[in-house]
Amino acid sequence: MKKLITISTLSVLCLFLFITAKAQNSNSIGRAPVSQINNSVVNKHDSKDITATVKSYVLHSLTSPAGQFSSYLVPDATETSINGSWDFTAFPMAMKFTPSGLFVIRNDGQVSNIDTTTGVETIVGIMTGIIGTPTGLAYNSSTGVMYVVVLDGSNVPHFGSLDFSTLTATEISTGTGMTIAMDFANDGFIYAPAIDDDNLYKIDPATGVYTLVGPLGFDLNYGQDISFDFASNTMYGMLYVNDGVTKGILASINIATGAVTQLANPVDQFPTFAIPNPSNGVNDDATIPNTSIYPNPTKNTVNVDLGSLTNANIYITSVVGDVIDSKLNVNGTTSFDLSNVAKGTYIVKIAYDNVVLSKKITVIE
Repeated sequence: MKKLITISTLSVLCLFLFITAKAQNSNSIGRAPVSQINNSVVNKHDSKDITATVKSYVLHSLTSPAGQFSSYLVPDATETSINGSWDFTAFPMAMKFTPSGLFVIRNDGQVSNIDTTTGVETIVGIMTGIIGTPTGLAYNSSTGVMYVVVLDGSNVPHFGSLDFSTLTATEISTGTGMTIAMDFANDGFIYAPAIDDDNLYKIDPATGVYTLVGPLGFDLNYGQDISFDFASNTMYGMLYVNDGVTKGILASINIATGAVTQLANPVDQFPTFAIPNPSNGVNDDATIPNTSIYPNPTKNTVNVDLGSLTNANIYITSVVGDVIDSKLNVNGTTSFDLSNVAKGTYIVKIAYDNVVLSKKITVIE
C-alpha cells in the first residue's frame, strides 16, 4: 500500500512538473519576465554585417512598469535615450509612422502619438471594432491605409484596416499563426512573424490571405516588432528569443525565405520598433527638393548634387528594389558609374534625416 502511495505521489509530481514546464514554454504576447530583462541601458551593442545606417525609434522595456523611448541606429545598434519615464502598465504592442507622425498602440487598444524629439505621448483614443489584443500595425504610404492585426482569446489573428480618424477597425480576414508584428515591404505585401509556429507569413492587404513564407529559425516569444527600411530594402526586427540566454536581438529578416539573421544582441526587450519611411513611391517630377541628379537619361555616369543636404545615404536600385550601388554619409556632389548596368530604368534614393526621396533615371546605350 505504501508503494502505491509513493507511485501516486510521484505521478502527481511529474504531472505538476510537466504542466509547469509547458506554462513556462507557452507563448506570450506581452512583457518578457522581469528576471529575463537586463534592466540596464546598453548604448552600443556588438553587431555584424553592417551596411547603411538608418535612425529608428524604439520603446525599451525596463523594470516593470517602467519603459524608455529611444532612437536606435540600425543596424549598428546604437541607442540614445530620449524619454526614460514611459508607463508600461498598458503594454505597448506596435509602433508605426504615418505622415502625421509616430503612433503606438497598447494591449488595451489605446492609440497615442509620440513626439520623436521629446518622447512625450499624446493619447488619441481607443481602438474599437475588433475585440482582442492588437499586436501589429502596418501603414501603406501609397494608399494612406493603416492595417492592424488583433489576437482573440484563442490567439487567432484577426486582420483588418484601421480608420485613424475614428480608430475603428474593420476586419478583413482571420489569419494563420500567432501574429506578433507586421509591416509592409517594397512589393506591396505585408510580412508578419508568428510566435507559436515561428514562421514568417505574407499577407495580401486586399484580401487578408496569409501565405506561409518559411521558418524564422529562432524560437520567438513575447512582445516584439518589425519595420521595413525602404532605402536599403531590408526588413529589420527587434525580436525576442525564447531561450533564456539570447533574449532580445536586432535582426534582418529575409522576406523570400523567412530566415532571420542576428545583427546585434541588445539582450533587453524592445516591444515596439519603427523606421521612418514616408514613402516607397517615386517622385516623377523633374527635381527632388535641394538636389540635382544629372544627366538623365545617361549613358554611363550619373551625378548626384545634394546641395545643402548633409550626411545622406544614396542608393541606386532597380525598379524591383535590388541595390545596384550605394554611397554612405555623402556631402556635396558624388558620381556613380553605370557603364556596366543594362539599359533601362533605375531609381536614385536619397536617405537623410529620417526622409527617403526617390527619382527615376534612365540608362541608355
